[in-house]
Amino acid sequence: MASLLGVEWISSAMTAEDLEVRKQHPDGLQLAFTSKQHPITVHILEHDAQVFNDMQEIMTADVLWASNNALWDSWNVPNFGPEIRSAWKHYKDFNADFLEAVGAQLEKTPGTPVLVQDYQLSVLPAMIRCRHAGVPVLLFIHIPWPAADYWSMLPKYLRTEFIEGMLGASVVGFFAARWCRNFVDCVRDLLPDAVVNRDAGTVEYRGHVTTVAAMPLGYSPQAIEHRSKALPADLQSWVADSFLFVHSGRTDPIKNGARDRRVPSGL
Repeated sequence: MASLLGVEWISSAMTAEDLEVRKQHPDGLQLAFTSKQHPITVHILEHDAQVFNDMQEIMTADVLWASNNALWDSWNVPNFGPEIRSAWKHYKDFNADFLEAVGAQLEKTPGTPVLVQDYQLSVLPAMIRCRHAGVPVLLFIHIPWPAADYWSMLPKYLRTEFIEGMLGASVVGFFAARWCRNFVDCVRDLLPDAVVNRDAGTVEYRGHVTTVAAMPLGYSPQAIEHRSKALPADLQSWVADSFLFVHSGRTDPIKNGARDRRVPSGL
């Protein structure tokens, strides 16, 4: 989709190699997959090392991934010490780095819609709306959203700022309708001034209306059309006349799994 539209893609440097690419392409790296598609310009951000570490290892891995996937044994965890306030500040600093990069692009093309991807950038929509009023912002969250009682285990200041940040978006998207319902229930629980319409999936807060919508993951027709309908010969020989089920899942160290593990099974 990005290559069909032509977009400016803003990302974070995670390795020394990423930083080298950033150095070589200060105005962004252009990628074009076919001559018929628009190039994607990738802008790589460099963050303060402590800011990035606290965002990734504490806020993303230890806090938000666990809370939103209901992984805590609530009899024993979580236990939040003073380090959570520092990590939360750095989470917001991380989002502020993206605000500057988004602002630079909006100066070139005012009013361009902004798509914010996932929970690492959840306070960015409110930052954008504060500085660039009227810009359409879509925030999509790729993880579940728990019930209000479970999410209340997080410190209240963190929950409040987190949801206020999300409500800066024009649209907040989740994969499932029940996660949308859980989210608006959290809004109602935390923000008594918000006008919540659970059935319509809207939240009005501080003069701004946010639509909360379920957007199940689909497949690209273009990607499917270009795939061969036949299995490779060596795989076909192994499968023979049996059914083949293939599970492809991407995990990473914060999710306590092996990266890019694929497990095919023949029956």
